[in-house]
Amino acid sequence: SGQVQPGQAGHVDLSMTRHAVQGLAAVGALSDEIRKATLRYLEASCRQDGGCVYAAHEPALNKGIRSEAGEQGYGTATADALICAKILGHSEIRDGARRWLLANLRVDENP
Repeated sequence: SGQVQPGQAGHVDLSMTRHAVQGLAAVGALSDEIRKATLRYLEASCRQDGGCVYAAHEPALNKGIRSEAGEQGYGTATADALICAKILGHSEIRDGARRWLLANLRVDENP
């Protein structure tokens, strides 16, 4: 399909990003360059309502509902963004993701 798939070199998603940020933070290796790049990716992944998508630059991989208003965020991706934003100290993304999760969290399905 020409599109990079999960597991292939070049694929980037919010889940991988969160794991990398957590690991780098744990060993004190979050450089300014990595912080800035991660924040750009978070900004591309998060929607105005605070919900976030899994693969900001590969929309076909996202599980959110698509509508005329655009693609909606969903639970696991939003939780990953919240964790990254907390580590990076980005209160706007952190607070938006937190509000979205509190409003949409369900235990029977991924919102």
